[in-house]
Order: sequence, then C-alpha cells, then structure tokens
Amino acid sequence: MRNSEALSRLLLVALLLYMLFSFGAARFRLNAARQEERELEAACAKLREENGQLERELEAGRSDQALEDLARDRLGLVLPGERIYDFH
Repeated sequence: MRNSEALSRLLLVALLLYMLFSFGAARFRLNAARQEERELEAACAKLREENGQLERELEAGRSDQALEDLARDRLGLVLPGERIYDFH
C-alpha cells in the first residue's frame, strides 16, 4: 500500500507541475498577444491619420485652382491670351 501511495503522490505532483507549466505558457502567450494587439492598434491609428491626410490632399487637389496649377506646372498649358516667356 505504501508504494501505491507514493506513486499517487508522485503522479499528483507531476500533474500539478504540468498544470503550472501549462498555465505559465498560456499566460506568456496571452501577454505576447496583448502586446501585438497594442502594436497593431498603434499602426492602425497611424494609417488612419495618413489616410485622413491623403483624403484632405485629394480634396484640395480637386479645386479649380489646384487643377489649373497642375495644368500649368506639369503640362505646360496656358490660358487663352496668355504669353509664355522662357528665360532659361
């Protein structure tokens, strides 16, 4: 009977150690997942801000003045009656 009692205690200790290790590993994975979540939320917030800035720039680029400036600067277009002087 003494051997079976010792074996039972040994199994109980082994089971408790396994449970403790499993809990620790799960806790570690949970903390890592929470850290990753915080990092992803920060990256998402940064992308939202960049997206907002791009939307504002896009909206500003749709104005008549912005389109005219673009046509003049990039395409070299002029309004009727204007003269171009090139000093290069």
